[in-house]
Amino acid sequence: MVATAAGALAIALGAALLAGWDVLLSAPGMLSRTQPGIAATLIALGLGLPLLATATTSPGRVALTRVVTLAGLLTAALALTLAVGGGHGSRSGQIVIAASLLLTAAAQAAVAVLDGQAPTVAHSLLGAAACLCLVTCFGYLFAAADGRYGEDPVGAFGAAALPEAAGLGLVVLGTLVARPREGMLGRLSVSGPESRRLVRALAVVLAGTLTVTGAAIWLGLDRFAPLLTGLGVASLIGFGLYAAWAVARMERARADARQEAAASHSQLLKLIDNTKSNIYMKRIDNGQYILVNREWERLFGVRREEVINLTDHGVFAPELADRLRTNDLDVARAGTTVQYEETADSADGLRTYISVKFPVLDSNGEPYAVCGISTDITDRKQAEEQVRRLNTELEKRVRERTAELEASTRELDAFAYSISHDLRAPLRSLHGFSEALLEDYGDVLDDTGKDYLSRLQRNVRRMGRMIDDLLNLSRATRVELAREVFDLTAMAKDIGADLSEADPGRSVRLSVADDLTLYGDPHLVRLALQNLLANAWKFTGRCADPAIEVGRCQRGGEDLIFVRDNGAGFDMQYADKLFNAFQRLHSTADFEGTGIGLAIVARVVRRHGGLIFAEAEPGRGATFYFNLMSEREA
Repeated sequence: MVATAAGALAIALGAALLAGWDVLLSAPGMLSRTQPGIAATLIALGLGLPLLATATTSPGRVALTRVVTLAGLLTAALALTLAVGGGHGSRSGQIVIAASLLLTAAAQAAVAVLDGQAPTVAHSLLGAAACLCLVTCFGYLFAAADGRYGEDPVGAFGAAALPEAAGLGLVVLGTLVARPREGMLGRLSVSGPESRRLVRALAVVLAGTLTVTGAAIWLGLDRFAPLLTGLGVASLIGFGLYAAWAVARMERARADARQEAAASHSQLLKLIDNTKSNIYMKRIDNGQYILVNREWERLFGVRREEVINLTDHGVFAPELADRLRTNDLDVARAGTTVQYEETADSADGLRTYISVKFPVLDSNGEPYAVCGISTDITDRKQAEEQVRRLNTELEKRVRERTAELEASTRELDAFAYSISHDLRAPLRSLHGFSEALLEDYGDVLDDTGKDYLSRLQRNVRRMGRMIDDLLNLSRATRVELAREVFDLTAMAKDIGADLSEADPGRSVRLSVADDLTLYGDPHLVRLALQNLLANAWKFTGRCADPAIEVGRCQRGGEDLIFVRDNGAGFDMQYADKLFNAFQRLHSTADFEGTGIGLAIVARVVRRHGGLIFAEAEPGRGATFYFNLMSEREA
């Protein structure tokens, strides 16, 4: 609106000047007659103002705006040429007016042609034009005050006709406000307390103007007083504009900071309001709530607008409030993140929370609040309690079952021990009477009778070995462990010597690693090792070069003792039967045995808290691995 009105007035003024009002306007008080080129320039620039003020993307309208502004630029250039070469009127004033109009026309052309891409350039040109406009205005005032009118060559510098100065002011103002949101003008919008500071700046400008004018007159430079005054005022206005720009920039920075803070606060609220955890913040000095999220509101039935400035004592029971307050103060004193398990009554009943609390620091690094994030773990606690009860019940059942099994095992062992002892007497009788029968009546018996008696004696001896093994199996279960560190190397060599002495017709290579030691009951371990070596000795009976090795190795992070042979071996698909009593993987016709030896070995190893397993391949030997609980573990 302002730009359009200024353009209309400029057109009217220029048209009036061209229509012959120059005679009237050159009356005393008007200083000089108007140059026609200046009047034409006012009309051209006035036509461009409403076009510049109307924002449009129409190609035709944009082209028209550019044509009109470029025509104004050419007219202004012609007016300046005429003013420089003319000889009437206040020549300096008309030159200044024409130059100002040229700068204004250039500003309009820059806005139109560059399509708002260089508003600062346009406003800079307008600033220069405004400075020259001030010179002409002050020139008119000084000349009018001294009565120097018309074509007086010694008139005030820059003095011009009043219509010219007024027209120049209109087009400068109209061009400046044609697009107020662009360039420097858009950066100078100031409101609030900053506008009051600019009023004080304008007062400084006024005082400076009077000071400069007085100094020029006092120095006798009244001819150049308009120039000095105009330039001084322009400088002060420029300083004021710079100050306004700086103030506006600071205000925008503060506004941006406030907007960014508000956006961050909004995002933070969205984040904490969309979590299932309770989030809250309380002051340290008085315990008042600063912030709570929606989940906190839902659980405790207090709106966030109401809870602000309340303390825990205004929300919870006194005992719970005291406990929460103590935890908050402990966090403030610790100065670090602390985790608590807290309980509280809520809309969902009595709930248990894991609360992670940490101090919030002010700009000086001092804690002023405590922030807490409480996660409901009630369901997890209930599940843990249920698991604990189930584990307790399971452990109880396992203990009961173990006790039953141990009792059953003891009964079986006692039964086996009793049977073994009870069977020895009749076996001794059978063996003794069969020997006596062969000795006393051997010459009477035929070969068949003697064969029967020999078979009877062999089975009596086998039954005796079985009874011995049953007694050893019972002993491996019943005897109290007497653990100590002992030399396994010496024990293995001693057992090997016994086997060689019992079977002098065989030559078996026995290799025992040095420095083998174990922690356990040496008597029971000897029983187990004797069975392992006896097995290896027995199952290498058909080898051309029998060999047995005892050593130590690492398997799966376990320290193991092994007994390896190159004998008959066995099929690994039957490995699960190895350590069961009376289970045999080879027939009695191939290899004698009771099927109890490896059961004794397993019983001894397991009583020591160890493990045992075997690896084998038919015809390529077998390796038995075992270990015992270490002295540290025991």
